[in-house]
Amino acid sequence: MKKTPNSKFTKTLAGSKMSTSTETFITVSKDFNHLYFPLICKFFKNRIASLYGNQDKAIDKIKKGEDRACEIMLICDDPIGFIVYKTELQDEFDLKDSFELKTLALFHPEVHSGKGYGSLLYDRVDYLARNKSAHCIFCTVNVNSKNPIKCLLKNKYKLKKKVTENNFLAVKNLCKIY
Repeated sequence: MKKTPNSKFTKTLAGSKMSTSTETFITVSKDFNHLYFPLICKFFKNRIASLYGNQDKAIDKIKKGEDRACEIMLICDDPIGFIVYKTELQDEFDLKDSFELKTLALFHPEVHSGKGYGSLLYDRVDYLARNKSAHCIFCTVNVNSKNPIKCLLKNKYKLKKKVTENNFLAVKNLCKIY
């Protein structure tokens, strides 16, 4: 199993029994770290489909590694959350050279929320975007997703505009303005 240690992201986690995190991010696809792929599929079908509709196409793109990557965050070898992002910078919504975050989630938010794990996932997204020299990070978020919206705002994203009846565009600027 290929693991990518992220000692740069070691933080004190609020409300956690652990004083520090030694998170590891691993890439997941059908053939790579396949033990975790069913966990991703189950999450998309059970949780994300209720907000955004059928997720078979998204799961297929993750499986093939077509235009996106999926990374699971492990803490002490336990899968805590994951991110899915486009592998190439995007030019959408009048945003040039932008890093597109497709999904960021905790597997069991009822257990893991409020412990800093979401912030570790957002830190990983920032790290990946900056390594690609992105000008900003963007994602869409469902208007009914109160906790994700709060988490986005906490991590310096701004809700820019409604892009569909049920979705907002959230953007985090990475460029320094002088």
